[in-house]
Amino acid sequence: MQRAVLRLRLRVTYASFPALATLIGVLAAIIGFAAATLTAGHEAPSRAGGSLVAGDAVLQYFRGWHPVGAPRIPGLELSRPAALAPESGVGTARLIVGELRAPAGSALPPGLVARLRAPARVSVVSFGAFDAYRYDGVRIVGFDRPLILYTVPGRVHTMAVACYAGAGSQSYLQTCQRMAATLDPGGASPDSLTPSSSYAHAVTGAIHRLDAQRRTERPRLRGEQSAGQAAVAARLATAYTAAARAVEAAAAPNPVTAVDQRLLGRLRSGAAAYNALESAARVQDRGAYAAARTAVDTAEANASTTLAELDAFGYGRTVSPPRRGRSS
Repeated sequence: MQRAVLRLRLRVTYASFPALATLIGVLAAIIGFAAATLTAGHEAPSRAGGSLVAGDAVLQYFRGWHPVGAPRIPGLELSRPAALAPESGVGTARLIVGELRAPAGSALPPGLVARLRAPARVSVVSFGAFDAYRYDGVRIVGFDRPLILYTVPGRVHTMAVACYAGAGSQSYLQTCQRMAATLDPGGASPDSLTPSSSYAHAVTGAIHRLDAQRRTERPRLRGEQSAGQAAVAARLATAYTAAARAVEAAAAPNPVTAVDQRLLGRLRSGAAAYNALESAARVQDRGAYAAARTAVDTAEANASTTLAELDAFGYGRTVSPPRRGRSS
């Protein structure tokens, strides 16, 4: 199944108020790709070992594997988890399945994204009747093995399946992925998870224009409060408002409606913070100016986090934690 996707690599740099840095750099390219279809293969019936139940989800496992207690993986918070391990090579591999604890409309828990040690590759795969997000090379602070992670948005909750194996146990990892393909999540969303190119274009354009004006204007905010700085802050408030309007006008597909609303709110918060900065600069109120600087920092950090969330929905080739750094 061929799908044309606009892939967004959303590189986010959070800068504190005085920094002469860019909020976000956007690289967009239209790439044709075949969405992978993950199936258990013809060998599954002859290797059936049993059914693993985790909440409302059911997964079929092969002979040679058996249920075990679910290990805890930092950042991957699951409700009602269940796990499998190979009968030989104890401790070398696991399959873990459970309901993902994450804010509504998130493809990955923010806590897990924040713990990533390296970018994880993102793709959309088909489990036959429904789609899933697949994340390869998930390396988490506090856990010594890379994961392959699948998340399946549902009508009520999101299911996750994680696979890992030790060095020299890659055959277990392949088997784990085939078993993951048997997942019945108990109410998967019928929506296609393929990223929307029109929505991606709209968001890219909005953020690109905001970024261009921010790069021009931010250096002019150095120094003490003044009428000139007030004018700069007013222009930045207008830029944030324009970005918010562009995002609001975009048709967000169902998988990203919640994160779209968060992005809209955070762009509006950026506009409000810069409006407050303008007012404080005009009257040269040092206390109000400092408070507005803090509000700007917070608004931009939140925008960074929300833009990074879009990567987890396939709008980036990889998903990474927001890069944040403060400068004086």
